This record gives sequence, C-alpha cells and structure tokens, in this order.
Amino acid sequence: MTNKLKEVFEKASRLSEEEQDDIAAALQVVVDNTLRPEDEAEWDAIVGSARSHALLEKMVKKAQQAVKRGEVSN
Repeated sequence: MTNKLKEVFEKASRLSEEEQDDIAAALQVVVDNTLRPEDEAEWDAIVGSARSHALLEKMVKKAQQAVKRGEVSN
C-alpha cells in the first residue's frame, strides 16, 4: 500500500461510521472496475444510480468544506 493511500485511510478513519461506509462503497466500485474493466455495463449501472450521485454530491460538499477550512488546497 502506498503512503498516500495510507494517509487517506488514516484521515478517513476519523470520520463517522456512516461516512466510512460511504467511502468504502465508492472505493469498492473503483477497485472492482479496475480489476474487471470488461464489466462496463455494471459500472454504468452503479455510477448512474441515484445512490451514487447522492454519495458523490456528499463527498464533493465535504471536500469543498475542507478546502474552505484550509485543511486541503484545491
């Protein structure tokens, strides 16, 4: 595991259980698709779902808030 990935997991470990589960679900989709790129229809169905859009919106808002607080740069 790279240092960057370890750093992200460390930061994520401080989030609520629900937020950690949301991140895990999003990461699982990426990893599964990376390991099996032939499953494009499945990927499109997952990424195109209302749940995925809601999760991504939530993650974007959190990232924007972190930028505003000066925790990360954009």
